[in-house]
Amino acid sequence: MPGVSHCAHVFPQERIDHLRAIYHRRGEIDDILHEMYADDFWYEKPVRKGNVIHMRKNPFDPEGFEKAATPAERRKAYCHCSFVHPYLDTIPAKLSPTFCFCGAGWYRRCGRGF
Repeated sequence: MPGVSHCAHVFPQERIDHLRAIYHRRGEIDDILHEMYADDFWYEKPVRKGNVIHMRKNPFDPEGFEKAATPAERRKAYCHCSFVHPYLDTIPAKLSPTFCFCGAGWYRRCGRGF
């Protein structure tokens, strides 16, 4: 089954333009990271590995994620998707673990190069 890699939420173009302008000043990825760490918009903080910035989504329900006793409970607490989330109690065994890559789609717009 092909996965979903684009979500209805679109990464704001003005944020992409802002980060691109920061990068073009000196061509330094660390300048972008500094801006991302200083800006509360980025509730998950990026990590740099070489010349790549890695992002990880925070769980939708952080407390539920911490208290989860099973993989199914962790998935439900982690999931942000209004399309899938309501069905996680009924279809987790049928839903491919690679079905939803909407988190990757969220950042894909800004990853097309600075």
